[in-house]
Amino acid sequence: MANLLPKSFINTHFKKEGISLVAGRPRIGKSVFAWCLAANLIRQRQKGVFFSLEMTKEQVLEGLQRFGCNSNDIDSLLVIDDTPASTISYMCQLLEKGCYDYVIVDDIHLMSSSCLAKTRQEEMAHIINGFEEMAKERNISAILFTQIKKLTEYSHKKDIKPRLEDLGEYYSDCNFDDVHISFLHREAFYKRSTEDLLEFITYSNNERKIEYIQSLSL
Repeated sequence: MANLLPKSFINTHFKKEGISLVAGRPRIGKSVFAWCLAANLIRQRQKGVFFSLEMTKEQVLEGLQRFGCNSNDIDSLLVIDDTPASTISYMCQLLEKGCYDYVIVDDIHLMSSSCLAKTRQEEMAHIINGFEEMAKERNISAILFTQIKKLTEYSHKKDIKPRLEDLGEYYSDCNFDDVHISFLHREAFYKRSTEDLLEFITYSNNERKIEYIQSLSL
């Protein structure tokens, strides 16, 4: 069954010439949401590139078809690349081969960096900066998915929703001034009695906003 995300939702959170970082804990549904988002952009007749560093090209195709995309539309509107440990320079070279509206990367913490960094945090800062330049130079929306640590030592807390500080493990050296940050969360993954809804969480001025994506089948 096709799952539609409101066009206003997409335009608000994934703007042209902008970079969006979508983070979530393991097994929350990041890749499924990425497929759903790509399927909605295909329906809008937007051309894009989907870099899948975690799933195979075949798995991404199956995911898109699950959300109602046919093979002809996928072939004409989306390039799927499943090269492992890709770098920013590799992705830019691929983008030079066409004119695109957006790029989706799942998952950027699996990327390699060509810079001479001493730590993984420095590498991730270089990667984020590279996507910022890419988005502005090519007038595209860069939509980046990443994983944050499992919920373990915080499991005794009532509020288990991810927070900005959860990005610290990989992104402590990053400048997020121009990055739209959001989190995916499923309360029912931890509390079985709760209705299984996917939450799209954003923070602005330390205030949390939650949008519920009820139609997304996980």
